[in-house]
Amino acid sequence: MSLDFKNGTWYYDFMVAGKRYRGTCLDASGQPARNERTALAYENAQRAKVGNIRSIKSTKALLENYREELTGKKAIPLREAYIRSLEKPRKRIPSERRQALKAAQWKNFLSFMEDVYPEVTHLALVSRHHAEDYVNNLVIYGKYTVRKVGKRRVPHPLSGATITDHITTVTEVFTLLAEDAGIVNNPFANIPKPSLKTETRQPFTLEELDIIKENLDEFTRPLFFIAIATALREGDICTLKWSEIDMKNLVIRRGKMRKTQVGVDIPIMPPLADYFRMLWENRTDNDDFSEYVLPDHAKMYLKNRCGVSYRIKSFLEDKCHIATTIKPPGRDRAVSIKDLHSCRHSFCYYAGLNGIPLNVVQGIVGHMTSEMTKLYSNHASLEDKRKNMQLMSDFILDFADGTVPLATGDCSCDPEILDLLKQLPRQYAEEIKQMLELMLKKGPRSIIELRRQVTG
Repeated sequence: MSLDFKNGTWYYDFMVAGKRYRGTCLDASGQPARNERTALAYENAQRAKVGNIRSIKSTKALLENYREELTGKKAIPLREAYIRSLEKPRKRIPSERRQALKAAQWKNFLSFMEDVYPEVTHLALVSRHHAEDYVNNLVIYGKYTVRKVGKRRVPHPLSGATITDHITTVTEVFTLLAEDAGIVNNPFANIPKPSLKTETRQPFTLEELDIIKENLDEFTRPLFFIAIATALREGDICTLKWSEIDMKNLVIRRGKMRKTQVGVDIPIMPPLADYFRMLWENRTDNDDFSEYVLPDHAKMYLKNRCGVSYRIKSFLEDKCHIATTIKPPGRDRAVSIKDLHSCRHSFCYYAGLNGIPLNVVQGIVGHMTSEMTKLYSNHASLEDKRKNMQLMSDFILDFADGTVPLATGDCSCDPEILDLLKQLPRQYAEEIKQMLELMLKKGPRSIIELRRQVTG
């Protein structure tokens, strides 16, 4: 027997084929063994495991030799698999940020395999059992961390979406390298994935939008105004270029959204057009970021994208007193529910309330998920979008109040207005005069309220 009892803990220590194995004896629940009998049983189990691993290594080496002989394929080490997968053609080239995330996810799988199944060193040796064990580990404990001797693993649950993303990345590597590695069946194919119950971002209420509008500053004003008028994401707003704005036809032509790589054409409503004109008149051309509509925001976003998000979060919490995160039950980390992206949800929500067809909303915001694709299967032309976005004019105009000076013009030459004035009885002249003065004094909100009263 090679057991040692120190400071209330049992340790095993034995040699096999010149290699030393030692560690803490554990009971069935993973806790340090409390008595010698349990410790001895654990030591014997470890001895048997080492013997099995040595036998498996020899058997699997033989199988690998036969695999190479039969398929003509060379074994691909797990450590090299992800880099090799990047050389394979694919439908979409992931962004640098996405590639870094995928690399980290594969590294997490690699850590699991090297620690739990050290005998499995090549891609073709990974079995369905290994895949299921890894997924169970993600579901129960979260990202894999090597457990220290005597330390019990503490669960750090991940969201269903995060777990699914990990599984998707690992599955993709096996799929891309299947032929090169001589893999007949992908061990991760059709493996059950957890439910995608996640906390989604919530739209701002009208009351919250009023609070936001009252507290906007030089940094947040352009972000929120453009977001509420276009439903663009934070990154697409910060990196929006003047070359993508067609002021002649009043449309934003975004060739590729940063997240989905899908192009969108978004009609520019009058308040936003006035705002763009104001920004154009005040621009400076001696800046490295002058090609961007918001050069300061572009500079910050491209150098430190988290800085923009942090400024928005601080603005909402400190100035507007709007809670931006919640902590879901069973989760260690809080998740974001309200930020600039909520303007996108607000746009979709209030567009629905105003009766804008779903396919038109999809054409504006550029959703790509399968669920959204099912809902927005019809194609929406630019004119469909422009016509239906007129229904949102009150909503956008209300938020624009105080954000940008209203464009002024001479209405006395408008034949329709002149014709209507000629048809009105003279006794209403004073009332009309007072109404016009009120509209000029109160701004967009009075126009919206009057329109709602007239339309019932």
